[in-house]
Amino acid sequence: MLMKIFLFLFCSYIPIWNIIDARWELQLYRPLHVATYSLNPHCHYNPNFKVTANIKIGLYKCLERTVSDAS
Repeated sequence: MLMKIFLFLFCSYIPIWNIIDARWELQLYRPLHVATYSLNPHCHYNPNFKVTANIKIGLYKCLERTVSDAS
């Protein structure tokens, strides 16, 4: 869509695309996003899905915040 608006002129839309990418990178690796990714059945049961340490840590951080103190 962005390319169509700028009539496929690479130099016109690439600065906007870089801003979008920079903002997306800030959100991408937050614990809530990682937990959503790992708990999503569409992603989780994909044959290419791999559980890495970052995914486990993000999921556990998210769970720590949502579960109240046990004591």
